[in-house]
Amino acid sequence: MISLFEYSKIAFRLCRQRWHWWWNRDRINQLQDDVWLALSDGQIAIAVVLLEEQLQSYQWHFQIESLLFKRDTRPKSLSVTLELLECLWRSQFLLAHQSFYAGIAMTHSALLVGDDVRLGELRPWLESAAALDVLNASFESECLVRNRESHFKQCVSARCCLLQCCFAEKYPDKAYISAIGRANLRLLEQLDSAQLSADVLYRSSSNLVRGLLALPLQSPELVRAELQLKRLQSTIDHPRFVRSRRRAQENHENLISQALRVLKLVNDQRLNAAASLRLDLIINSEASAVRRGAEIWSYQLESS
Repeated sequence: MISLFEYSKIAFRLCRQRWHWWWNRDRINQLQDDVWLALSDGQIAIAVVLLEEQLQSYQWHFQIESLLFKRDTRPKSLSVTLELLECLWRSQFLLAHQSFYAGIAMTHSALLVGDDVRLGELRPWLESAAALDVLNASFESECLVRNRESHFKQCVSARCCLLQCCFAEKYPDKAYISAIGRANLRLLEQLDSAQLSADVLYRSSSNLVRGLLALPLQSPELVRAELQLKRLQSTIDHPRFVRSRRRAQENHENLISQALRVLKLVNDQRLNAAASLRLDLIINSEASAVRRGAEIWSYQLESS
């Protein structure tokens, strides 16, 4: 439980920050305009230097995060977007969560254009962030941590992103994909929802479920998976999640319900229907290579 004194310190720090922004508003606005101009001219290196100045000199993170989290603010050219995201990912001056999501966005963009070189560079980083080999994942209390800064959410996002990369490979690795499913099952079983803010857990739910669905449909672990899905469903139905449910753009509750429907179809021995529904839920990329690979993986998995 955070003390009143700690709350006061946080409030004071926020007030100081906002005053700093107001005092330097002209320079901040000029920097933002210069970034848009540089991006429109394809001058990515200059744009990134200006973004870094916003962050270092004024702690102004809004334009960087707009580019990271709102795709319609990025350059229309995917090749230019990839260059921008790579520069942000490699930057030594971004905040840790900004660098992380630059890597995630870069991965999704590279999947769209089939950029195997960049995907090869990103793969070791993604595997490290996904931490599949960690048997007892522990996360410090993140009750007051912003959604984007949560290490729990970053781990879950990395696993889902890695899963899409696995599908995009010419020969999807069934064993590695199953390892993602087992890692998410362990994570759910060890989960203490009280350690996470409602926003973090709710917004992580869909990617948690997508990773869990990487388990083979004939796996004995599905009994444990069903138990954890029901537990997660019951948890986010708690009143403390009402605000998060209203604000989120994605209907995470529905994806959990649909995943439980997959398992019911399995229990009813309707494996083809279960596999088809699972494909619709597990794919989280618009890249044609991802869907093609996921279809191959699903067919080979259920045919073996």
